Amino acid sequence: MKRVVRYQGAVVRDGCILLVRQRFGSEYECWNVPGGGREGDETERQCVVREIKEETNLDVRIERLLIDGPSHPHSSYQRFKTYFCTPIEGYASPDDVESVAVRWFDLRDPSQLSLQALNSDTAFKTVQRIRQALGYA
Repeated sequence: MKRVVRYQGAVVRDGCILLVRQRFGSEYECWNVPGGGREGDETERQCVVREIKEETNLDVRIERLLIDGPSHPHSSYQRFKTYFCTPIEGYASPDDVESVAVRWFDLRDPSQLSLQALNSDTAFKTVQRIRQALGYA
């Protein structure tokens, strides 16, 4: 079944956003916002909480829907729904399955969030949307 919407969480703490480094095949890795598609009859919010837990080992609280818009041209999804989240428990670490690294990036420092740093046009555009929605751009 093709998933149409990617549900993702902008996990923010002290002006920094948590991104996961994901591996695609054996050759390509890039940073991304944790998220994915819904499973079974789970709600959007349950999906975001589950995906963040699976990819970062963090428990989060969803504060609000931050962005609901079209995805980027090279994405396998048609829409992104990005929820603003705060960490409530756990220590951010990769699961070595869906994520090979996790890192906090400073939303106030554009050099940390450049296309070169993120290594993905989709991630770069997504993070720029998040920065703008949160008033950092």
